[in-house]
Amino acid sequence: MGLIFFFSSQNGTASDSNSYFLINLLGKIGVNISSSMGISVANFIVRKTAHVTEYFILFMLLYFGFKRTYLKNIIIYPAIITILYSISDEFHQLFIEGRSGRIKDVFIDSIGVLIGLLIIGIKNKVKEQKTYPRA
Repeated sequence: MGLIFFFSSQNGTASDSNSYFLINLLGKIGVNISSSMGISVANFIVRKTAHVTEYFILFMLLYFGFKRTYLKNIIIYPAIITILYSISDEFHQLFIEGRSGRIKDVFIDSIGVLIGLLIIGIKNKVKEQKTYPRA
């Protein structure tokens, strides 16, 4: 959460600089995304992929934390906390120069949660099939 807050606290110029740094780094290792789609589209994709990745990691960390509790339906708690944090992060960005809080970014962040839910669901299904094999 601290890392997300740190990145959200950067002004628009610093945030763009991070994205362009990553685009250039990818280009140096042979993944030249900016030449095939243009620098502004590449910047957009890098930024939104970062959103999804950050919130996927947050969701998974919370899930593994809640997994050690005796609560029922533990998967719902990390999902709610992650989405609420995304909402608060977008609100926070309203006060940062060159940044804006957007509801569509909350939906993009929520994709990270959905990916986490999907992975956990698949893992549980595979585990269930190994425990109770079909005859």
